[in-house]
Amino acid sequence: MLKWYNALFCSSIFFSIFIGGMSVYGEKTPEEILHEAEQFSGHVSYSADSCEEDGRISQKKYVKVNPDGSRWTRLQGIDIDDMYTIMNDSGKYSVFGNTAVKEPPRKLPPIKRSPDGKPRKTTLTIAEGEWNGTPCYIITETVELSDYKTVYYIGKEDNFIYSRKLFEIDSGKLFSSTNYTNVIFNPNFSDDFFMLPENAEIKIPTDFKEETEMISEAIIARHTAPASVDANSLDKPVPVRKIIYICVTVLVLLGLILSAIITVRHCRQSGK
Repeated sequence: MLKWYNALFCSSIFFSIFIGGMSVYGEKTPEEILHEAEQFSGHVSYSADSCEEDGRISQKKYVKVNPDGSRWTRLQGIDIDDMYTIMNDSGKYSVFGNTAVKEPPRKLPPIKRSPDGKPRKTTLTIAEGEWNGTPCYIITETVELSDYKTVYYIGKEDNFIYSRKLFEIDSGKLFSSTNYTNVIFNPNFSDDFFMLPENAEIKIPTDFKEETEMISEAIIARHTAPASVDANSLDKPVPVRKIIYICVTVLVLLGLILSAIITVRHCRQSGK
């Protein structure tokens, strides 16, 4: 009789702890909180600043959700009006002045499956914390046999995903992150804000390599203005100061090309 009583008592304690753990965050499970956050974040119009881990703002993000459910996005750097990436119903474009390079078709990665062919098991854990002063649920998502885990910072009051971080499981190092601050919901966007410039020259590459070449050409054209040549000055030696200026300009231009390509890739990753 005593053994049955002890077993019943232990079972009651375990059940109480289990139920208490499940109800710490109300009636919702971590799966439900993450699902609602993904639904809200993917179906609301907003403007936000993308920032690095140190809080430094790197770019602006604008999202417009239309009545028909379509989602338009614009990503652009700080204080740069004529270099940006837009995604609308016709595709995704990198815009440089009056030149727009369309992103070529990309193959989606295969669904991760376990050795038996079934989708890998996903485990979610939850904690409480904050992101940039905003109270958040912190949900960690781990996929079976994966080398990485994803940590989401979800606003308690609005269900918005303020930060998504990818960590290496073995080392614990941060692999990549997408962070937002200064978020404004449902701003008044015009449709033109997500459209290509009038009379834009649209270039359509066939693959990643050709896309990179077109982007480089567009950046060079944007920063290079045609100069008139004086026939009388052709026989004159080029001043050393001018040679230095030309060399510096070329180096700066190459740096701008590399920076812009990196920014485009980062913008696209942030927009996913």
